[in-house]
Amino acid sequence: MNPNQEEARPNPAADKLATSGARVLVAEDDPEMRDIVATALRVNGCDVTTAANGTEMVAALALASVVRFPRDGFDLIVTDVRMPGLSGINAITRLRDVGYSTPVITITAFPDRSVREQARALDILVLEKPFKLSDLREAANYFLDGMTR
Repeated sequence: MNPNQEEARPNPAADKLATSGARVLVAEDDPEMRDIVATALRVNGCDVTTAANGTEMVAALALASVVRFPRDGFDLIVTDVRMPGLSGINAITRLRDVGYSTPVITITAFPDRSVREQARALDILVLEKPFKLSDLREAANYFLDGMTR
């Protein structure tokens, strides 16, 4: 684990159940980072589905919309920006083009001007690696606090 990251444990005082039961899709090509992010969200009550790249993310969204959550798919997407094949930014661009408005948190080790401009245009939040898991939980709570199921 990166020394700048904290252990994936819930903080009941800071993470009051805004995320409980939320359906979250995590797309990250690094297996260790994918597991850290997924675990941090699961211990806070999220139902997490994972994908290893943008192509798998789009496929998971399509499947979730039809089979798993036929009403409205995922409540939140957390995706790496740079992944092999279809990047997180390109996948989100395609999804926005066809009407997906699901909130998105992007995570990146390369927060250059281009990434920030694309994220702003797509109305998505950028978390820079390394980030604290409390920052991830706070961002998830922000997006999920007012959701209705």
